[in-house]
Amino acid sequence: MALRLLHITDIHFPDRPGDLLYGKDCERSCRLVLEQAFGRYARFDLIAVTGDLANDPTGPMVYRRLSALLSNYGVELICLPGNHDHVDWLRSALPCPQRFTLPGWDLLCLNSQIPGSPAGNVAESEMTWLEQELAQASDNQRLILVHHNPAPTGTPWLDTMTLANGKRLLQLAAASSVKAVLHGHIHHAIDQTIDGIRILATPSTCVQFLPGSKQFSLDDKPPAYRVLTLSASGEMTTRLHWLDEKNINAGKAAASRRLPHGV
Repeated sequence: MALRLLHITDIHFPDRPGDLLYGKDCERSCRLVLEQAFGRYARFDLIAVTGDLANDPTGPMVYRRLSALLSNYGVELICLPGNHDHVDWLRSALPCPQRFTLPGWDLLCLNSQIPGSPAGNVAESEMTWLEQELAQASDNQRLILVHHNPAPTGTPWLDTMTLANGKRLLQLAAASSVKAVLHGHIHHAIDQTIDGIRILATPSTCVQFLPGSKQFSLDDKPPAYRVLTLSASGEMTTRLHWLDEKNINAGKAAASRRLPHGV
């Protein structure tokens, strides 16, 4: 039986229930995304969350609240930090493995956070680990998960905060026949292939940014999630789903909270 992976990203779960981000209730939209995904599909084998789980948290409780929500579904979970996360608090509440194995597939998870910066970089020690992992002979297919985009997006203001060593990461991936790189950070969808490596970005479960904009601009597209189907023979298919807009409700009025340092 093929495996099914739910990819969500850039949740920006609020410190306090009811707090808004750009007028949107990110906690409620995350709940709606999960309800729609699990209502549409009979099962998932894994939920993968690629960063910005919280929005500049002031304490670990936000991750505990998010953990309680995600654990309701009884599905294996992997998370990795984004630029808005507190790494230690995240790791204290949610599983953040470097390597996660499913039948026939290895998922390699990287931390691209530069503390205090919207840009990304994978530490040299972690790049060395990745190179060693990819050098090992394996019958499994491989996916790399990281928060920041490893290649330019064509959106000028976002391309000032990409993964600094993204080119090297893609070179390692291409030399090792990695199936795909999954990322978040950019709050819009990308599906492109560079040197034989498929690069997939999933939009946020809350607010989206306008692709191609020269400066910061919001898009009016709704929250989204991605489903990947991974076969035992190494085939991968993917489908992007947008939340039905009639289910989106910003909730009660509260002070809108901006993103203090980049996306």
